[in-house]
Amino acid sequence: MLEIRKLRAGYGTTEILHGIDLSIPTGAVTVIVGPNGCGKSTLMKTIAGVHTAAEGSICLEGVDLGPMTPQLRARQVAYLSQNRQTSDISVQRMVLHGRFPYLSYPRHYRREDLDIARQAMVTMGIEDLADRNLNTLSGGQRQKVYIAMTLAQDTPLVLLDEPTTYLDIFHQMQTLAQARFLAQQGKTVALVLHDLSAALRHADHVIVMQEGSVLHQGTSEEVFAGGCLDTAFGIRLERFHTANGWQYFFQEPGELELH
Repeated sequence: MLEIRKLRAGYGTTEILHGIDLSIPTGAVTVIVGPNGCGKSTLMKTIAGVHTAAEGSICLEGVDLGPMTPQLRARQVAYLSQNRQTSDISVQRMVLHGRFPYLSYPRHYRREDLDIARQAMVTMGIEDLADRNLNTLSGGQRQKVYIAMTLAQDTPLVLLDEPTTYLDIFHQMQTLAQARFLAQQGKTVALVLHDLSAALRHADHVIVMQEGSVLHQGTSEEVFAGGCLDTAFGIRLERFHTANGWQYFFQEPGELELH
């Protein structure tokens, strides 16, 4: 379990996260949702160690991540950011970047590293792109490469910030299924999603953020019953039952005025 207590973080003199307290369970898919600018990505970056916390603690299975060196932390936390630069390298080399935390300098890949990277590409269905240059791929193909790199890092905690960006509906579903598979392997998995319907359908645990604080956390059923998404987004959450479970949809609370 990932436990965060009294976490404060920001940029310069601007505080973005205001004393965050939350728990992210192991073996489950947690989805973080909230309006733009509420601190979701800042929270991800702070957990991963990309951004330094001003105060508070971040513990994974009872071990404080704060004092760890970047290399040791990268063996515990794999983080796929929302925005990435496209490198002028092959797909296989990019996926192998996920193995960097396990290598000394100068980096020499072991058979184990090559096998893990190859399996990550197979999992994401991109093994036939291994020798292609990243710059020649579509946005959706590149996204799958980055997810494969994250899988190759092989950490107990996996953080994915908007992993379905650029993906068509089939590959969005594939990515969410992959998150479920990782959780079933006993990993702690947390995603940021803007698709609220997908978040509520696929999450075991939902964290709703607003203005740098946790507004509510619980199961999809608890989030629905509490009405916190209505409060956070200024919408009205509705749902109907199907053979595949609850399907969620959203309506404006009043008529939408267009100017």
